[in-house]
Amino acid sequence: ETAASKYKKFDRTVGIMVATLDTLGEAESADELLRHYEETIPQKTARYIHYCDTCAYSHWQRGDFAKAVDWATQGVRLKKDSNVDTNFDCEHSLALAQRDAGDAEQALEAFLKGAKLDEVINSSDLNKFDGSLYGNVGRCLQKMGRTNDALRCFKNSFRSLEQDSSLHSKSNRAFARQWIAESVRELGDHERAEAFFLDAIRVLGLSAPNRVRGIAEQLVSLKEGNVRMMDDAKVARLVSSWAQS
Repeated sequence: ETAASKYKKFDRTVGIMVATLDTLGEAESADELLRHYEETIPQKTARYIHYCDTCAYSHWQRGDFAKAVDWATQGVRLKKDSNVDTNFDCEHSLALAQRDAGDAEQALEAFLKGAKLDEVINSSDLNKFDGSLYGNVGRCLQKMGRTNDALRCFKNSFRSLEQDSSLHSKSNRAFARQWIAESVRELGDHERAEAFFLDAIRVLGLSAPNRVRGIAEQLVSLKEGNVRMMDDAKVARLVSSWAQS
């Protein structure tokens, strides 16, 4: 009897563990776990689709978007060709990788999940779509140069995610803040950009050192050598006033 057959959530648990190791910057440990996990999958069955998805998400987290696209595409193709009945899927990881590899328009269709783009952009109902959908659609629009439309989506994402307590909620709240910072910086509001970058770092804390390092680099670039950072009270005020506007 194998662990996968004995423990119902074995595959998803492995996926969470790999993602956690990557979040902590422990790529070698994540790769070792992936190698051991692959050894438990003798054939390209439903579990191999999950393995492809786990590899794709791992490479996406590390910023290796081309490899992430390759792994996710392999999983999507296998699921389609085999007609296997499984909830395991690579579509979301493929959309993430495509977007960040430069193909935001194709990824946008996947993130919309059948919704109309104008409906998402102009929605004032936080319950109509979830915070992740608003955020991912907004990120695509940001990458496509539609900054104002992106910010409309980010505002709904920000508000929705503040009420979210799911597994990825902290990570998603930090992404929302980082993307808002990048967008308002693009529009010339450097003060508010600083506030959102700092708040993204606060949200992540010690949980994602590589991401914090990347945001800190963006912050240093924004400050152009000015080492004095905004105080916490002002950060909170600027973030809150934007979210409530």
